[in-house]
Amino acid sequence: MAWLVLTCRLPASAALKTTIRRKLTGIGAVYLANAVTVLPASPAAERALRQTRNTIAGAGDSAELLRAEVLEGGPGLIATYNVARDQEYGQILARCDEVVDDFAVRVYQTDSASITGVVHRPRSPGASS
Repeated sequence: MAWLVLTCRLPASAALKTTIRRKLTGIGAVYLANAVTVLPASPAAERALRQTRNTIAGAGDSAELLRAEVLEGGPGLIATYNVARDQEYGQILARCDEVVDDFAVRVYQTDSASITGVVHRPRSPGASS
């Protein structure tokens, strides 16, 4: 399995550094070290990493994009990548649960109002009955 490796010296600007880190993690890159990220090789990943490299170079800093083959430690790298994806998906699912719960409350309120003409609002915790 081929990997794309982006090594860089991050810009001094805290805002640009944050932007680059967010972009890299947003496209699924995993940090192996402070300024070394990897992604499984694909045309989409290569485009995204080239764009990020150009952003870094445009800020006057340097970055290198490499295609690499793991000689040793492949299972560990894949596990690191999979753990990052599992965490990301877990966050997405948690947010989906919150949206669904909120939607369900609104549906029940609307349903109740259409039947009785009264909108029932959820009680706040600790409210007496």
